[in-house]
Amino acid sequence: MNHTDLMNRFWRLDEELRFSANETRLYLLLLDTLCRVGLDRSLTWTNCYAMGVLGISLNAFRNACQSLASRGLIAVNVEIVKRRYHTTLQLLLPETPLPEPSDDKEPPAVEQPLSADGTSGQPMETKSPVPRTTVAMRKKPTRPLHRPKNHRRTANPYHNHTRGNKPHKIPLRALLRKKYLALRH
Repeated sequence: MNHTDLMNRFWRLDEELRFSANETRLYLLLLDTLCRVGLDRSLTWTNCYAMGVLGISLNAFRNACQSLASRGLIAVNVEIVKRRYHTTLQLLLPETPLPEPSDDKEPPAVEQPLSADGTSGQPMETKSPVPRTTVAMRKKPTRPLHRPKNHRRTANPYHNHTRGNKPHKIPLRALLRKKYLALRH
């Protein structure tokens, strides 16, 4: 089989099995790379390299490999080399190519639904088995659009003002400076 036959086979399988974007990208990159060096060879990538080339996460790469392997398109072997995970991928070439689709087949006949009186040709009215219900939505609590006037003053006790009935607190730096100046004189 050559590159074109493998591509056509993949797209025919895609019509039936619906490959994800990650699976499609992995298979096409693998096919393109192996067509340059030989279809019968295998390709070994580190997982980090594969993630970078494909632009996907490690879990997405693993899932794509497992999915393509379970569908019989590639063979996957994971091994550890020098404390790094390496994935060896190989295309599984079919013994016989898929049969070409023929255009002489007639499309399947569409059955007409039966109406309530049993005659065909007219659409039947269906009623939902679950009655419609309305759901009351809770109102969100209203919040003031502005903060209270004394918000900043009550947040920090070291401001030079009074907090309610409490006397104001002097910052530690100012208190130490006063003691230093008093000892100096």
